[in-house]
Amino acid sequence: MSTILLMEDCVVQALMLAEWLELDEHEICVTHNAVDAIDYLGERAGIDLVITDIFGPDGSCDEDGLTLIETMRTHADPNVREIPIISISGVSFESAAAGRLFPAAKTGSDAHFVKPIRLGQLSDTVAELIAARRAPA
Repeated sequence: MSTILLMEDCVVQALMLAEWLELDEHEICVTHNAVDAIDYLGERAGIDLVITDIFGPDGSCDEDGLTLIETMRTHADPNVREIPIISISGVSFESAAAGRLFPAAKTGSDAHFVKPIRLGQLSDTVAELIAARRAPA
């Protein structure tokens, strides 16, 4: 069993994603903002993967997901820096609300999905990223 930290501001979407991932026998820890997700990472070891929404509600400029990714990738603990990250977004990376362009490769995530998410592809990507992290170097 793997442990996944899910940061999604929409409670309904978080519930749907958590229930789907639990079908694949993952333990899901849900937070709804970057501050709580970062606190959770600091308090608990053993997170195998992080899934984070990028933008706040309605594509707003609350870029909690980008904050979370940046914090993880620059974290003092190498175990946190190396956790695979899947980013998700309900808007394209070229967002009028954000006023900036965020190419998927520049988010720092290992994979990116645009909502609506194809859940089968999400499951496959989660399995691949977790297996790659656990594979001997």
